[in-house]
Amino acid sequence: MPEVLRNELKYIVNEASAAVIRNALSEVLEPDSNGGEDGYVIRSLYFDTPDDADFSAKLDGLDVRRKIRLRTYDTPGSPLKMELKEKTGKQQRKRSILLTKWETERIQDGEYSLLLDKPGELGQKLYIEMACGVYRPKCIVVYRRTAFVSEYSETRITFDSELCSTESDLDIFDRDAVLWPVTEPGSITMEVKFSGVLMSPVRQIIKKSGAQQVSNSKYVMARTITRHGRR
Repeated sequence: MPEVLRNELKYIVNEASAAVIRNALSEVLEPDSNGGEDGYVIRSLYFDTPDDADFSAKLDGLDVRRKIRLRTYDTPGSPLKMELKEKTGKQQRKRSILLTKWETERIQDGEYSLLLDKPGELGQKLYIEMACGVYRPKCIVVYRRTAFVSEYSETRITFDSELCSTESDLDIFDRDAVLWPVTEPGSITMEVKFSGVLMSPVRQIIKKSGAQQVSNSKYVMARTITRHGRR
């Protein structure tokens, strides 16, 4: 049961700024081995309660909040995961359970009880939360990611582009689903993730870039576009 506990900072940058930052980061970090020059595509199916409790917690600015999702990657042999992402302030805790395709399909259909058969306490926690909260699939979010990593402070810098979503086709395996753009063309979300203290060279690169920190959530951005349209 993989678990990650770290800080997370988010920025919105344009393509030109992202190119400059990537070039600078390549001097101090290693490219993510999971993706080539064009990165890789991530698909996430988010669950929420009937009254959208997790969506509302983010909109209301609550300090403690969570997201529950299924996640897969469009790369050969990539894992299928059920993830619980809990956040307190800038610090996040992400735990995950590996699933088979059959298990993933069953969970999409609301058969959460199979989580009780998973080793460790996370499966039981997810089952209780999802069953008691009447969680249901709400939104699929898709985007392309490139990343840089370092073992120092478990540093990971990601650049997410081509963000799009759907609330009408909630099958995470459907590659022909009609997706709607969430962000403006050329908009890139840069996430800076680290444990302890952020590496000084990375901190200086970000400061020099002038990138402005935001609190954007891909799930919330996608649901907001669907509900209200782009403003």
